[in-house]
Amino acid sequence: YGWIDLLSSIPVVNEFRYARFLRVFRVFRLIKSLKLLTDFFKKNKQKTVYGSVLLLMILSIFTCTFFVLYVEKDIGNIQTAEDSLWWTFITITTVGYGDYYPITNEGKLIASFLILNGLVGFGALVSYLNGMLNKLDK
Repeated sequence: YGWIDLLSSIPVVNEFRYARFLRVFRVFRLIKSLKLLTDFFKKNKQKTVYGSVLLLMILSIFTCTFFVLYVEKDIGNIQTAEDSLWWTFITITTVGYGDYYPITNEGKLIASFLILNGLVGFGALVSYLNGMLNKLDK
């Protein structure tokens, strides 16, 4: 229904503005999509958990990169976005080279959250790969 939305947004032609009531059908499609999504989650609980953990890891990488740069800017040795992204990646993998590290208490709290998130995320990844390899034996 994208073309109907385009036509109804043209301000010069008043007749096309009445096509806006067709947007109700988009709500019905959205409800149907949500039902299909919940059915998929119920059928594939294990894959849903692994996907949720992966999504949590990705979101935490971006948010921690942003927040540690915001907190440590002009105070610590994490000065640029590249430094912050490098620090986040090294911290979530629990390697911790020590070239970049937070100095403030808020930065250390973010690092603690990121380390715990890395342990959970990589544990889930190893568990998923183990399950997939076990299926190959059968």
